[in-house]
Amino acid sequence: MEGAPLSLTKGGRRPSGPRCESGGPDGAPAPCGPSDGPSNGPSEGTADMFAEPLVDGWTEDGLLAEVTLAEGFDLAASVEHLRDVTSNKVYRVTDPWKEQKCLICLDANLSPDTARALSLTRDDLFICRDSALDDTLAANLALQCNLKVI
Repeated sequence: MEGAPLSLTKGGRRPSGPRCESGGPDGAPAPCGPSDGPSNGPSEGTADMFAEPLVDGWTEDGLLAEVTLAEGFDLAASVEHLRDVTSNKVYRVTDPWKEQKCLICLDANLSPDTARALSLTRDDLFICRDSALDDTLAANLALQCNLKVI
């Protein structure tokens, strides 16, 4: 199902807090800010944007299966743990019928050593948790391969 959130992720979450309404009496945008009601400060609701996107109790096997299915892999696709990559737990998913493959890491932190060891190219799809990347590693991976984050 295209565009549907994974059931192991908290899909569709948006920051809470005061909302700005457009269209004042003259059609101009209505003011938005502290005058719209009580507030706990400028960061109210922004913590939700950075919260863990996975539901409590998620499992590695369950999330791995959901991600592979969401990417269009067949149920019979092979999943192989790459034991030669020691800095992180990385899986290679291969669907020989569709000639489709990807690499997935679900660890909480991604080591730069892992990125180097994988020797990713622009044709490679690499999927990992957004929270596992720092800005530099995310930028480098995005230039090096087809990067998707959870």
